[in-house]
Amino acid sequence: MATGVALVLLASQGAWALAATAPAVAAEGGASTTSALLDRVQTITSLVDQLGQSVQGVDFSAIYRTPGKEGIAAVVAQLDQAEVQATATAGRLRALPAWTGASEEDRMVAATTRDATVYADDVVGLIKNMRQLLVAARNGDDTALQKAMSTLMSGGVKMTAGQALAARARAAMLPRDSSDRQIVLAQAELYDGVAALLSYGGEVSDGAATAQALRRAETNIRRLAALGRECEIAQAKLDRAELADGLKDAALAAAFERQHRLQLDVLQSLERSAVGVGAIAAKLEAAGPERLRVRDDMLPIGREETLQAQLMQDQMAAYREMIERAKQISR
Repeated sequence: MATGVALVLLASQGAWALAATAPAVAAEGGASTTSALLDRVQTITSLVDQLGQSVQGVDFSAIYRTPGKEGIAAVVAQLDQAEVQATATAGRLRALPAWTGASEEDRMVAATTRDATVYADDVVGLIKNMRQLLVAARNGDDTALQKAMSTLMSGGVKMTAGQALAARARAAMLPRDSSDRQIVLAQAELYDGVAALLSYGGEVSDGAATAQALRRAETNIRRLAALGRECEIAQAKLDRAELADGLKDAALAAAFERQHRLQLDVLQSLERSAVGVGAIAAKLEAAGPERLRVRDDMLPIGREETLQAQLMQDQMAAYREMIERAKQISR
């Protein structure tokens, strides 16, 4: 949450008001209105989340905890339920009408709607394939279980792609000139990079294709982080001018500045993530056709993702501090 989605304190009138900036999604001669676009984005995000949950709810570790047919049968039963859930969710996505309109937000939502439908079919296909392999393993096919585990790896790729898809859907809800939007889009690029790495780790893609995907993610993350920093600095300047009287209060000013600094810290963390993605790309490029183990190289990226989540929680805490202090001043 950036300072632009923040506090508007009417201190000179002895009162305060909280104004969360509405998404910059007014219609530009197209189909969108703010409420209709938000409804579509929320629907897509919810359905994509449900698709992820359908797979995440399957306890594949039961195969190892209970070796033999009994453990496999337990997972097959869970996959049966997951398939029902995913198929129903995919049907709801396919039933959504095509989104039209000429604005940037319209185009984002139209693309996300199409991508979400393809993703849903992929998830349903993944579940069916896993179930067929495990049924074969239960019936004595010795190679089917190994194939199932490889398929599970590709499932991780699809789930990560789903996170990128959901992030891009959420971006359409945010003002186009906000640092929040650039951060969410940068995170989507990072998910794309991680998905490429998972695909490489599962030997689905080769080093050259993976390096190319990583370079693309690196470039886009850097671009979006730089743009996000520009947006945040500009918005903070506007907010300081608008809240000049209210920010004379030391506690309120401190919370405001802390939230602003934390947003810049998130952007800096994303830039470090881009460095990590680029470093792995460089290793793959240097290795040529030789396959590498890149799991340890992914650890710094994972640490940055954890840090970003913590920074965002800290921002929310600073935001609450602003609200509480504003209430005190208005009394």
